[in-house]
Amino acid sequence: MNDSVNKTQQICFVLLGLGLGLVFGCLFYFGIGKLVQPQRSDNAESLLNTETVRRVSLDVSAEQSDFDWILRESGSTLGLRKVAERLSGMSTEDLMEVMRASAAQPIAHGRHDLQEMLCENLVERSLEKGLESVWLLQEYRRSDLLPIVFREWALKDLEQSFEVSIGLEQPYKEVALNVILESVSLNEDRLAAFSQSYEVDLGALDEERRREQEWFQTISESPYAAFDMLIVDDVENSQQIEHFKQVVNELFQLEGLDVIQRLVHFDSTTDLFEELFIQIAEQDRVGTLEFIQNLSWIPQNLLVRRLMHDWIPVDIERAIDSVHSLNNPPFRRIALRSLYSAWGQSLPLELMDRIQDVPRGYRYDAMHSVAHSIGSTQPNTFLRKLPTLREIPGAINDDVERAFVSSWSDIEPAKALEWVQDTTKLGSEKRARMLNSLIYNYARVHPNEAMDMANSEGPHPHFGEYGLELRIFEVLVIEQIDVALNLLDKVRQEARATVYSEVARKLVEERRYDEAISLADSVPAEDRVRYFNRAIMGLRYLHSSEVVTWLTRIPNAELRSTIVNDLLRQEWILERHYTKDQIEALRALVAD
Repeated sequence: MNDSVNKTQQICFVLLGLGLGLVFGCLFYFGIGKLVQPQRSDNAESLLNTETVRRVSLDVSAEQSDFDWILRESGSTLGLRKVAERLSGMSTEDLMEVMRASAAQPIAHGRHDLQEMLCENLVERSLEKGLESVWLLQEYRRSDLLPIVFREWALKDLEQSFEVSIGLEQPYKEVALNVILESVSLNEDRLAAFSQSYEVDLGALDEERRREQEWFQTISESPYAAFDMLIVDDVENSQQIEHFKQVVNELFQLEGLDVIQRLVHFDSTTDLFEELFIQIAEQDRVGTLEFIQNLSWIPQNLLVRRLMHDWIPVDIERAIDSVHSLNNPPFRRIALRSLYSAWGQSLPLELMDRIQDVPRGYRYDAMHSVAHSIGSTQPNTFLRKLPTLREIPGAINDDVERAFVSSWSDIEPAKALEWVQDTTKLGSEKRARMLNSLIYNYARVHPNEAMDMANSEGPHPHFGEYGLELRIFEVLVIEQIDVALNLLDKVRQEARATVYSEVARKLVEERRYDEAISLADSVPAEDRVRYFNRAIMGLRYLHSSEVVTWLTRIPNAELRSTIVNDLLRQEWILERHYTKDQIEALRALVAD
């Protein structure tokens, strides 16, 4: 009985264990399933949504303008791949429209790549359409795309490619012909035949092309040797300049900014040097600034000025931050002055509005540049803001106002003079210095009024010993000699000898000897030697053969002898500019 009960209990326990195991197993299975299932569901949903978005995106793209989509997508490498697929399925007319649209867009990343792809697609369909598409672009891009057209044209129809290229204007004609000659191999006989047929020296062009190829090989193999070759080439032309740019670019890849040192040793004064320096600086302006501070003082000043003039119009804030970050105080001061000078020249209104942000020690420099720039463009703006600027410490002084007046007189000399007379005290140093700065421009336009003003102002230490009259005649003698002659009677007696001498020098240069002799009668006797010496100054260096002719016109023998003896004592002039016969002729003019 007990055994039966025990067996029954054992069976129950087994069944209970199996039941519990089954329950726990199910719970575990469904629990884990709950943890795993959402993730799988989310992934599937995500994939489904991505596919849906992709299909919707493609549908939207198909509906929207192909041109807008292509222009947008061409801004990235991945986008260009999509664009390439799209272009291959477009019609010739649509490709032309996209090319036209790309030409109207600002330069952006990928734009040039897109234009090349368009040109290639068009050339595959029609050489004529490919060429037509090139003319839709800006001039600087045409020479880049013409090779795509004529390389294919030369391979498909050589004679026709020559015919079309001959009809192009320069420089495109030469570009096309060079591409053709590069694309096909022609012996001398065929070159001569084509030259005769199309009346162009293809042999010379081919030889020049080969020289260019050799030059590029030299640059590639030894840019240092190429640089040395260019230095000894004294003929500066567009080709030499282009070669310099190519070599300097190669050297930059090898030396980095150290190539600037090489340029400084070569020549730091020419426009070519500036162009090459900027070519390097534009690749790393901050690094260039830091490099310059380690050079000697003279190239430092020169290069930092050029760097700032290039940098300011592009990125003012970066330039300011970079200069202030310099750890070399003397060079930082040089750079700051150059920065504010360049800023004032490039963007004077902006600098004027931000003058309080400029350190006080540099405000005069900054405003001097602003005044000089704005005076000849927007003088009324400067005048309107002048009262406010005067309240800013260190912004305005007499030199700044004088720079403004001088620049203003370039366009409105009468208004500039009126403002000076209304705002300054008669006889003051400030007034005298301002009048000195504008008198040249005023005399050019109003010579009579200028002389009247000079007389009314009277003498002043800042006018010099001979007053404003001499400054007026300095410009009139050069530009309006006959007007100067008519104004001589207005010259003060104490300035007459000097002013008359200036007029006589010009008369002698123009071979108006008799007028110069007659004018001498109005010069005091004690000043006539100086008058005649000044008169022959323009002749004795460059026209020594005419000096004797001029001196024989002097009627007074004693006066003539004195002048000739003065000249004969200047042995270095005689050695350089006079022949033995001319020297003997001079000696013959000396009275016994």
